[in-house]
Amino acid sequence: NQTSNISGQSFGALGAVRISQSTIENGGERGGTIRIRGGHLTIDNATVGANTADIDFDATTLQITTTQLGTRTATTANAGHITLATAGEINIDSSLVGSESTTSSGNAGSILFSSGEGTVRFTNSTVTSQANNSSTGSSGNIKIDALHGNILLTRSNVFNRAHVNGTLKDIQITAYDLHLRDGS
Repeated sequence: NQTSNISGQSFGALGAVRISQSTIENGGERGGTIRIRGGHLTIDNATVGANTADIDFDATTLQITTTQLGTRTATTANAGHITLATAGEINIDSSLVGSESTTSSGNAGSILFSSGEGTVRFTNSTVTSQANNSSTGSSGNIKIDALHGNILLTRSNVFNRAHVNGTLKDIQITAYDLHLRDGS
C-alpha cells in the first residue's frame, strides 16, 4: 500500500490567487499560521487577521488594496508575525498592515516585507507594530527589504510604538533607492 506525499515543491509555477471582499481570520489563541502561496497574489477589499498565529504570504508578485492585514494579542502570548515575501513587486495601496498588543503583557509581532528583485510600493497605507496604552508588551520589528529594487512611500506611514514598560523595537529599510513622497 503506497501513499502519496504532496507538497508545494511538487508543482512547477504557482498560479494567480485573488482574494476579494473576503475575511480570513484565525481567532483562536494558539491557532495555526495563515499561509497563502501563489504566482500573482491579489488581495482586494479584504480582512486577514490572526491573534497569536503568523500570517505568511509567498508569491511571485503581491498586490494588496483596501485591506486590513493584522495580528494581535490581548493575552500573555505574543501576537503573530507577518511575512510578505515575493520574487518581484510588492504593492500596498490604501491598506493597513499591523500587529498590536492591546491589554496584555504579550508582545506585538514583527512585520517583514521582502522583494527579491522588485520594488516595494506603499500608497496611502500604514505599516505598524505597537504595544498600546494598556499593554506592557513590546512592539515588534519592522523590516522592509528590496535588495535589488526601490522602496517608494507615497502618503504612507511606517512606525512602531511601545508604552509604559514595553521595548520599542527596530525599523530597518534596505533598498537600492528609497523615495519618500507627499508627507511620508
